[in-house]
Amino acid sequence: MVESQNDLDFPAGGTPVVRNAGAIPVPRYSLYGDPTLQRDWVFNVEPLARRAREKGWAIDPHVHPKFTQLVFVSKGGGTMTIDGDVVEFDAPCVLVVPIFHVHSFRYRAPADGKVLTLEDSYLADLLTRAAELKPILRTAGAFAMSPPAWRSVAAGLKSLVEELVEARTGQRIAAEMLLLKILLAMLRDRPAEGQFGASGRAEVVERFLALVEERFRDQPSLAELAAEMGMTEAQLRLACRGSTGMAPLSILHDRALAEAKRCLAYTSLSIAEIAYALGYDDAAYFSRFFTKKIGQSPSQFRRTRGMSG
Repeated sequence: MVESQNDLDFPAGGTPVVRNAGAIPVPRYSLYGDPTLQRDWVFNVEPLARRAREKGWAIDPHVHPKFTQLVFVSKGGGTMTIDGDVVEFDAPCVLVVPIFHVHSFRYRAPADGKVLTLEDSYLADLLTRAAELKPILRTAGAFAMSPPAWRSVAAGLKSLVEELVEARTGQRIAAEMLLLKILLAMLRDRPAEGQFGASGRAEVVERFLALVEERFRDQPSLAELAAEMGMTEAQLRLACRGSTGMAPLSILHDRALAEAKRCLAYTSLSIAEIAYALGYDDAAYFSRFFTKKIGQSPSQFRRTRGMSG
């Protein structure tokens, strides 16, 4: 179901789906414009080349507010623009697009692969059961894969498509097992740094991320956020560092910076308007903060990464 009249990355009409037992003026989508899809879908697999070929191998900037997308590139390469940052990629690799990240693709023709789409409420439930997967599913970017990991992923995707098409008894169970096999191969192919630790810490971080999403435009202090969570600043720091390797203030700043980069790259708002929208009373202070963190002033970033017009 499409919330905008524009097209999505890839079309409907691929494999069947498994059934369930911000403020940026760019296109926002739910899932492919397929009227046969039901509201209770949880994940879907589509061929990469079909819609990319139709679009001349160029997918314009858009955002997904309700699902995470994994693009497994088995042939070719190109560039991925994510929140204004341009990343080059070559097969074999996976492009990870979590919810609310503005992204676009420019493929070198002919490219090929599969697109795995995960509905976010299902994914959130999955990540409570397998918190170790959070770093690979909540981190946007393009990630090269080793040959052994790619072979495992390719075999898992092939079996997953077959399972969905044939609709055998126990399809839901088998499909999730194959999905986990694919995600596990991705996880084991990544460096161990930053993986989530104990489930208790992961739960704290999940709550903190949700709170950051609600409050980052208000410029809350760390003390305020910790108090809202019913814990001390020290406890919050320990949980975040133990689970993600990042300080909670860095997580908060990264979220605000991601929003700032989106606004600079994809809107015509002035720098002062962006600063005020992110809770900064002083636009000059915002500019200094952005420059220190990004290495470019907001104006420089807009000139080098923004969309003309």
